[in-house]
Amino acid sequence: MPSKARYDKVLKVILLKKHDFKLMCKFYQNYISERMVNNMKSTPVKGTRDYLPKEVEIRDYLQNVIAETYRESGFMRITTPIIEDAVNLDKSDGGENLNLIFRVLKRGKKLSSALEKSDVTEKELSDMGLRYDLTLPLSRYFSNNKNELMTPFKVIQMDRVYRAERPQKGRLREFMQCDIDIIGNDSRDAEIELILTTTKALNRVGLKNYKLYSQDK
Repeated sequence: MPSKARYDKVLKVILLKKHDFKLMCKFYQNYISERMVNNMKSTPVKGTRDYLPKEVEIRDYLQNVIAETYRESGFMRITTPIIEDAVNLDKSDGGENLNLIFRVLKRGKKLSSALEKSDVTEKELSDMGLRYDLTLPLSRYFSNNKNELMTPFKVIQMDRVYRAERPQKGRLREFMQCDIDIIGNDSRDAEIELILTTTKALNRVGLKNYKLYSQDK
């Protein structure tokens, strides 16, 4: 990388000979950009990963095929914020996942007030957190928007979720989750429809010899 002295020397030439302000700005932008790149840690956070263009192309194709299959069966896609209220996260039925929440630190006066306590806990220092699955966000979403939705509500969710766990093979801190749910119909027919629609999507992306397991939590 050229030194700052080198950039300054070239800059003086620009100013003395051409008075070209745009060119001057370009040289300084290049200098700042190169310094940032050289001083930056290039690897992603452990438990996350970068995706190359070819990988993104494959992921987009698979997600589009799956989403289109679900839409053909009457499901509608929604999106929700990745951040949820800590009160909702802590009261949810997430089991062990409750210990894997990425918590967002309180700010300003709220943080100062929490730090004044002698035995302050992690929960008391945070007021928000990243979603660890798509079930809680769906419950909150439906409660907030039920007056605008028809029931039974057949919904698709395909989004990133986050879990503060120890990174290891097959377990990431950030990953995609794909859910379909039917709200407002608690019959067995709804469960059968979810299974059949899922198998249809798996067949369309070319999976074979797979097994489906069901459980009742």
